[in-house]
This record gives sequence, C-alpha cells and structure tokens, in this order.
Amino acid sequence: MLKSSVVIFSIIILLVGCQSEIQVDTSPGISKSLAEFRAEQIDSVSYSLFFTIPENKTEDITGFVKVGLNVKLVNDLILDFNSSNGKILSVTSKDQPVSFRVENEHVIIPAANIEKSYQEFKIEFIAGNLSLNRNDDFLYTLLVPARASTVFPVFDQPDIKAKFKLILEVPEAWLAQSNGEQLSETISEGRKAILFKETLPISTYLFAFSAGKFERISRVENGRKMELLHRETDSAKVVANVDEIFNLHFSAIEWLEKYTGIPYPFDHFAFTLVPSFQYGGMEHPGAIFYNSESLFLDENASINRKLGRASLIAHETAHMWFGDLVTMKWFDDVWLKEVFANFMAAKLVNPQFPEINHDLRFILSHYGGAYDVDRTFGTHPVRQELENLNEAGSLYGAIIYQKAPILMKHLETFIGEKEMQLGLQEYLRTYAYGNATWDQLVDILNKQTKKNVIKWSEKWVYGNGMPIVNQSRDDKAIRFSQADYLGNQDVEFLLIRENGDSTYLTIDPAESEAVIGIDSAAIIWPNINGFGYGYFNMDKRSKQFIFNQIASVKSPVTRCAIRINFFESVMNGDTSPLQLLVQLIRDLPLEKNDQLLSQIMGQMDELYWKFLNESERKTVAASIENVLWDLMEATDRPDLKLQFFNNYRSMAITNAGVQRLIDIQTNTAIPTGLTLSENDKISIAYALAVRGVPEWQAFLQQVKGDLTNPDRLKRMKFVMAAVSNNETVRDSLFNELSKAENREHEPWVQEALYWLNHPLRQQTSIKYLQPGLEMLEDIQ
Repeated sequence: MLKSSVVIFSIIILLVGCQSEIQVDTSPGISKSLAEFRAEQIDSVSYSLFFTIPENKTEDITGFVKVGLNVKLVNDLILDFNSSNGKILSVTSKDQPVSFRVENEHVIIPAANIEKSYQEFKIEFIAGNLSLNRNDDFLYTLLVPARASTVFPVFDQPDIKAKFKLILEVPEAWLAQSNGEQLSETISEGRKAILFKETLPISTYLFAFSAGKFERISRVENGRKMELLHRETDSAKVVANVDEIFNLHFSAIEWLEKYTGIPYPFDHFAFTLVPSFQYGGMEHPGAIFYNSESLFLDENASINRKLGRASLIAHETAHMWFGDLVTMKWFDDVWLKEVFANFMAAKLVNPQFPEINHDLRFILSHYGGAYDVDRTFGTHPVRQELENLNEAGSLYGAIIYQKAPILMKHLETFIGEKEMQLGLQEYLRTYAYGNATWDQLVDILNKQTKKNVIKWSEKWVYGNGMPIVNQSRDDKAIRFSQADYLGNQDVEFLLIRENGDSTYLTIDPAESEAVIGIDSAAIIWPNINGFGYGYFNMDKRSKQFIFNQIASVKSPVTRCAIRINFFESVMNGDTSPLQLLVQLIRDLPLEKNDQLLSQIMGQMDELYWKFLNESERKTVAASIENVLWDLMEATDRPDLKLQFFNNYRSMAITNAGVQRLIDIQTNTAIPTGLTLSENDKISIAYALAVRGVPEWQAFLQQVKGDLTNPDRLKRMKFVMAAVSNNETVRDSLFNELSKAENREHEPWVQEALYWLNHPLRQQTSIKYLQPGLEMLEDIQ
C-alpha cells in the first residue's frame, strides 16, 4: 500500500492533469517508500540481458540490459545500480540517447523521458563484481536479498516480478546454466554465445546464472529432464552420489505437486554444485545452486549427513512453490518463504527415510538452534520490520530457520493438518506468480478453521522470546508458572507417583498456575513428547531423578527433549557444565539411536570447549578420549566409526590422545575400518597444528601435496595461515580479513575464523574480539 503522501500526490496528478514530479526517497539502498512508489508506478516488467564474460577474472564483464515496462504514473524512473561511478555507459530508447544521472546507488531517468505507456530502455554497463563470485575458471551469481543491483541496473525489489531473457558470451570451453532452459549456443573464434529461454515472472533476487569449467550430467524421469553442473574431480565420489541426488529431486517434486495440487510451476529444472558455496543452497527457479560438499557426500557419510542432504534438497525444491511461485511482498516477510521450505522439507523427507524417527529429527533440527538465539537479549520476533533492503541481511538467522518451523508445527496442530494444507493450496493459487504477505495468508487460514489464527499470530509471530516454565513443589502439590509469555501451548507432563504409577498430564502453563495434588515423593517429568517450546525449570527432586534415569528411558523423543532441557539448564545457571558433561560421557556408550548419538557428541563438544576452563577439561579429557576411541573400535559400521573418530579428533588433548592422531596422520597406526577422505585428512592436520605438535608444518604440507581437487587446494591454502603456530602469521590473516576483497569466499573465511579463535588459542586470539565486533556491521 502507498504511504498517504504518495497517494495524495497521485490523486492531485490525476485531477489536474499536470506533470508535477513526486519527490521519492533516493537514498542509498532500496527504501520501503521507494519500493511502494515503484510498485504503483510500473508493471509488466521484462529484462533482456547480455553479458560478455572474459576468461581472465580480472577483466571487466560488460553487457547491456533492455528494460521493458508499462508506466502507469509519469515521474522520474528510478532503477537500482549499486556499483562504482562510471559503469553506466549509455541509456537509449528507440535507438536515441536518453538523459540520465547516477546518484546514491540509483540510475535515474528524468520524467521528461517517461510516457504513460509501454516503454523500453537499453542500458549499457560494466557489471559490478560484488555478487558475481568470480573465480579463476568459473563464476556464479548470488543476488539475494537485493544484490541484483550490484551487477546490473534493475528494479531490485521482490514485488516487481519480471520475465528475464539472457545471453551469455563465454569462453568456448565453458558451460553455463540459468533460470531458463538453454535454447542454443553459437561458437566463433574461441568464444561461445549461449541463449536461454525467457523465464516466467520471478523476483530479481531469484535471477541467476553460473558459468565456467563444469561437467554436465542429465537425467530424464517420466518426461521431466534435470541437469546438474559440477566441478568435483573425484569421479568415484560423483558416481557414488549422482543417482541419489537426482532421485531426491525427482521425488521431492512429485511429493510437492501432490501436496500443493499445483504442477511444478516453472519450465526448467537444473542445479549447479558450487565449491564452497556461501549457503547450503539457494532456490533460484530453474537453477538451484548448492554447496558441492553438501550433496557429494563422502563414502562413509553418517545417516545425519544423508538426512541433511535430503532435507536440503527438499528445502530448495519446496521454494519453487513457497518463495518462487508466491513471493513475499517485502523482506520483512522473508521468514515466510523460509519457514514453509523448512516445514515442507520436514514433511517431505519422511517417506524417503522410513527407518528414521522424524518427530525426533524435527526436534533435533530446530529446538536447540532456536533456543541459542531466543534465550538471549538479542532475540527478536519472527517477523521483523525493515525500512531499507540494504539491512535485509540482518534478518536471517536461527529465529527464521529454526524457530519459525516450530511455530508452523504448533499452528498445524492448532488448526489441523488438513485445514493447513487446504489453506496453503488456496494461498498458492490466489497469489501464483505474484506476491503476498503473512497477514494475507493468516486471513486465508482463518477461514479454514474456527480457531482464531489472527490472535495466535499476534503472540507467536509478532512476539519474541522463549518462555521459562517454572516448576515448584511442596508436600502436596507441584505448581507451574510461565515467565516470558509467548502464547498458549499445551505441554505434556508425566507424573510418576511414589508407588510407580504414572499419569500423563496436558497443561498450558500460560493459562494459569497449575496445581496438582500429589504425594511428596512424586516426580514430574516435563515436556515428555518434546513438543513444548521453552525452558522447563524442574524442582530439585524431579531434576535429580530424571538426571539419573535418562539413558533408561525407552522413548528416543523423550531422551532427546530432556537432554535439550538439561542443556538449557546449563545456559540458565541451574546445572554446572561439568556435571552435564560427565553425565553425557556416562550415557554415550548406552545410547543406541544414531540421531541421539550425534546429539550427545555435539553437546559434549560444545560443553567441553565453550564452557569448561582448562583445568576442568583436563579432569575429563582422558575419559572422553577413551570412551570415543573404544566406541570407534567396537563398531563395525564405517559411518559410525568415522563419526566417533571425528568427535575424538576434535576433543583429544592428552599426550596419548594427540599421539594417536599423529599415528593416523603418519599412517603408523590407522584403526581397522576407518576410511578417511581428503577433508578428514585436512581436519586432522589442522587439529595437530593448533595443538602445537613439532611436525605441524610438515603435516600440513603433506596433506596439501596430496590434494587432487583444485578447489579444495585453494581453500586449504587460504585457511592454513589460521592454524599456523606463528602468531604474527595469524595476526596478519586476521588483518587481511578486514578487507572486503579477502572475504569473497565466505565458507573459507568462516573456517579460518574458527581456527583463529580456537579455544586452545584463547590467550592470543582475545585481541581479535574488539576489532571483529567493529567490523561486524559492515560485514553483515
């Protein structure tokens, strides 16, 4: 909706017929007021793009864009182009020059050149490099949330959807991929011109292309064709993974078509596997980009890694409907596309992994990550206000990706599974190839049920924080109260009486204080089904009983939920980190569920490194190393063996423990059945380096010399300085990271920062804290 001042100006223009210019916000970025004005000013937008990409990544990429649009309101036409001055070479219309000016990251064509009709403008430019991710022999775009305008002039807001037509001129040996199907290629004098089919309407952040020295693999199933581009040099790894990658995509599309009642909504389906891609994936319609290592799994990948891959593929495929077909109107609703991609992914992977407890997986995937933020002063509502798209990067995080799916699961329980599905189908049909807000979806869902979805949304979506459910007792009763009210939720408790009888109780702590008549020896076990959201602060008697009984509990969901709750007990200062860690060491050999083994080892690692001091670590180090090593040797499963070893490699600090790593590194004594990939060997070398073993340099050089994948080699060369035993070298790397050009490969930077700030380097890395915080806003 237009702001009132803009509406008034529009009415005046219509009434008096004048050409008075409306003053629009042209400050840097894309303000909400500018976006609202442009959405009223123009529609029926299309872009015909041409890029000339040289083989040398240091040379400029040149191109032009033909912008077609229908003008409904005569005023200055303001396009977005966030690049250095002098990169707009010309603007023409009907082959005649058009006056323009460039200011504050915008290209402005004065109102004198604008007519209330369909118009086309051709803009020649030198492409900005900020979002082109150029490497020596390949590149790819990443234009979310509003970074298309860092590459070419565009109306860079999600609610001005457009059709895109693309031609890429690239070196002859290169392959390319984009949103539209490749229609043709023409080769001349060592260069190749590739024409792609025009897309259906999509938002600008979803436009994409990749180009470079890739390998192409195609599959066809039931008449649907898919294409994969990759750079993996390990042919055995490709063969071992590629069929499953395609199968997961085919089955995801089939499931989503059935659930939504809408056939796959775009003409083309392809994906590029990018080395060290910034995210797990990015959902460009017709051209999904993935982190290569997330899909090409190692030989002994754990069940969690396989689940992670299936979920990632399901997530990005679900975006074709939720986010691409129907897109949020403004990025304050960016959570909306992410929550339904996650929500659908959780539903979708179930039939593909029938041996997995999916309720357990949902809890493991979301609750801990959501609590990590929601327990802090930095928490925020799921839906956040956003005044300018240059701040949109700050919206992403655990509240969107982890908490929001929990909310959707609560909402589905609140209104009913069938009602949710029917509401989502209507939502997709109503706003197909357009834009919608959360409140518009709420209105649709509200019609499907007698429940008050609007009131529910006010608490769960517009509220923030996680509730703390306090549990107190006397000789006759246990009482519940809820602090940090979030919203109504029914929580399931188990009451265990002194004689052993048990009763399930469903309580909503937000409604009123709950009092239960009990005997003095009774135990109350909170959140028995894991569905309740919040920290459940137990009375001392119940806490001690449960602490001793976790491993013997039959339900894996209950074991999972209470371990999460005990971790929150540490975060709230009600349990000591060392006490919980000792309990986890005790329980690890008793746990038989693969998913919960990962949970226990993850909590062990976090408690060990983040919450114990050096003296406390030494008291448990040998116990941890011995139990992990014994479990690794005892299992016949290669995936579990590697999982136990990776935890061992991360946590080993005793002389004996480090010597075992050295023996593996030097091939002196490798445990039977332990198969190590190139990445595993790199990790061992890094671990030995930060532990300061005398041979650290030789180990790094040996691993580097054995690498066969050029992209992995470049990453290792970048990260190696972070594990150096020379403090000056580490300081120099940190200082270099303050320059934007040295942060182009975000996963490399994240890995380097992990090692620079490793707990074993705490005394020398503390000085990075203040300058790191000072850089944060610019980096974000």
